[in-house]
Amino acid sequence: SEGRLYPWGDATPDCTRASHLWAVDENHNEICISKDNKEDTNEVGSYPAGATPLGVVDLAGNVQEWVSDWYSTSYYTSLPLVNPPGPLNGTEKVIRGGPFNRPADELYTAFRFKYDAPEEDYNIGFRCVLPAR
Repeated sequence: SEGRLYPWGDATPDCTRASHLWAVDENHNEICISKDNKEDTNEVGSYPAGATPLGVVDLAGNVQEWVSDWYSTSYYTSLPLVNPPGPLNGTEKVIRGGPFNRPADELYTAFRFKYDAPEEDYNIGFRCVLPAR
């Protein structure tokens, strides 16, 4: 709602803000390596420079996150403007964010992707969220 492109603001993702794939040259890609030098997911909070102004960490990089919405290519043409609930049914679920093995241009806050509902992958996780009181 504050208009930030990335959780931390509008600064381009780098290896201090999120674990992600970044191009070295036209023939070779590298992973932003974590402190333990693994090309994999990282511990929660490994990139404090990527936190939101409220201190929420890991909204970009590391893993994409399952959300409760079903995916629809046309849903955003008729959605409610406040807290859209998503379609009532479907075959694919929405995942958000960009994982460690995707490029920086997929780390923006609103990045949305579809995935078969029963499938799993090593770069998809979830976030537990408490409703606002």
